[in-house]
Amino acid sequence: MIYLINIESAGGTHRAICKAFPEFAAFGADRKQARRNATGALEKVIAARIAQGQPLPKPATEKQIDRHTGGSIKLTQLAIQKCM
Repeated sequence: MIYLINIESAGGTHRAICKAFPEFAAFGADRKQARRNATGALEKVIAARIAQGQPLPKPATEKQIDRHTGGSIKLTQLAIQKCM
């Protein structure tokens, strides 16, 4: 499963957001740290949705991935199983 993220910079902080999960945000001192923090944060958001019985959004399509200029997070089956 791949979800697209965007990393925005403001005031010396970098914030990763994901349109598929409006409740998701991760922060870092630089883009690399924000991206690293985003993986764990996304796993927590998915775990919360599963625990609440909420549906997960569809992952990005190959076409969306090819067109996206930001980053992406690929969650492996193992990561998804950790959330369940």
